[in-house]
Amino acid sequence: MNNLNQSLDLFKKKFFYFILVDSLFFILLFIPLNFSRNRIQGYLSSIQQYIPQLNEVQKLLQESTAVGNLEQSNILLESINSVMNEALFFGYFIMPLIMFILWTLFQGLSYKLISEDNLNKILDYKYFIKFTILTLPFFILLTLAIFQFLAMFSDLIPYYGGIFKPTIMLFIITLGPIILFYFLLIFYSLLNKNSLLKTLKKGSSIAIKKIHILFPLYIGYFIIFVLFLVSFLNNFVFYIGNFNAFSTFNLVITIVLLILYSYYRILFSSFSSSFSS
Repeated sequence: MNNLNQSLDLFKKKFFYFILVDSLFFILLFIPLNFSRNRIQGYLSSIQQYIPQLNEVQKLLQESTAVGNLEQSNILLESINSVMNEALFFGYFIMPLIMFILWTLFQGLSYKLISEDNLNKILDYKYFIKFTILTLPFFILLTLAIFQFLAMFSDLIPYYGGIFKPTIMLFIITLGPIILFYFLLIFYSLLNKNSLLKTLKKGSSIAIKKIHILFPLYIGYFIIFVLFLVSFLNNFVFYIGNFNAFSTFNLVITIVLLILYSYYRILFSSFSSSFSS
């Protein structure tokens, strides 16, 4: 009950700051997501423009393998490879990097607000360095898991001709990030008052010993976070043609979930840090 009261008091006290930081994070997240969607559509359109030329070159090669035809096919393949490499670099490096920077900056700021009473000490570069180092390994693993899932997606979904079959790899790339995220949130809760090494040591101990208390609480946090992401993306990112799911009702749901998400993060952090003393 004490943790509940403390987290609620803290949320009321800094409500404006928490909502402002989280709102800015997701608004700024929307911009690269929307840009990436348009960029990927552009890459696909560019590749589709080469299809008639590919068909023509294929016919020429079937008729003759003359040097001229081979050179023409090589030039065309180099052009397609150039577009593909640019698309892969954008999707596999630029977008993850942007999302990592946004997450580190705004989530670091949120956890600093939770654990720091003096607002003048919020922008502590040493803390953000620790936060970045702590986040980086998890973010890399999460990114690899997402890429692996996307590679398996068409084989798992019957709509695309696949057959859903649970495998060890599927369990690893779905449950692995969920478990790692549980540990990461506990580390975040302890980071402000501890060194990086001490945070890892104490956080791991708390995560295991207090799993019967913290993990159910974490599941609630995780569900709210996922629901908010679905609501947010449904409103602002996912379009099919001219279709847009945005509506006043959906916007209200998104705002309510954002408030719940902001509060639940404080609640989980309060419980986690209480076990460190």
